[in-house]
Amino acid sequence: MQTVSPITPLVRPAASQAPPLLKSRRGLMLLAAIVPVAGSLVMGWPWLVAAGIAPLLLSAAPCLAICALGLCA
Repeated sequence: MQTVSPITPLVRPAASQAPPLLKSRRGLMLLAAIVPVAGSLVMGWPWLVAAGIAPLLLSAAPCLAICALGLCA
């Protein structure tokens, strides 16, 4: 009689290690709203203006925030 042992992977996929908030659509939208703001705080606003990213952040920030809260259709 032979015993069969289940094969368990040594490394789990990255998606299973992500926090539950980041697995949902709302969590991803919240992350997409927070990352540009954090980037502007870290890199400094003058750098973002010089790179031409500031207008994109200012135009996308309200939409991302509203969608992160689940208020967009």
